[in-house]
Amino acid sequence: AARTEVSESLSVNFAALKAYKDRNIRILRAYRFFRMRKIQDNYFEKQDIKRLLSTDEQCFESMYGDILDEYLEEYRHLDFRGRGPPLNFYVQIMTLEDCGLIMSGSDLIELKKDRLYFLKMKDTVHL
Repeated sequence: AARTEVSESLSVNFAALKAYKDRNIRILRAYRFFRMRKIQDNYFEKQDIKRLLSTDEQCFESMYGDILDEYLEEYRHLDFRGRGPPLNFYVQIMTLEDCGLIMSGSDLIELKKDRLYFLKMKDTVHL
């Protein structure tokens, strides 16, 4: 009878320890997932967080950045890191009157009446 009580006690203790271990593993996985999401979110921000990361997290950030840079390579004209709307998209404008000269990059463009132009939006915002 004493042997049965010991084995039951060990079984209960083992089950409790296993439950605690499984709970701690779930908490650790949730924490790591949260940290990885933060690293991914900070990639698009212009913050330097390397000093706050462990070596594994620095490795993950480096690999994530490399993969994302490779993927976004063909979309170079889009700025994913900017917080506001991009101002370098092109717009089509029809001039109703002479507007004079505007500077577009290194070019001067004279806007004449009743003509259609395809210009960068940031060059025409002031009109």
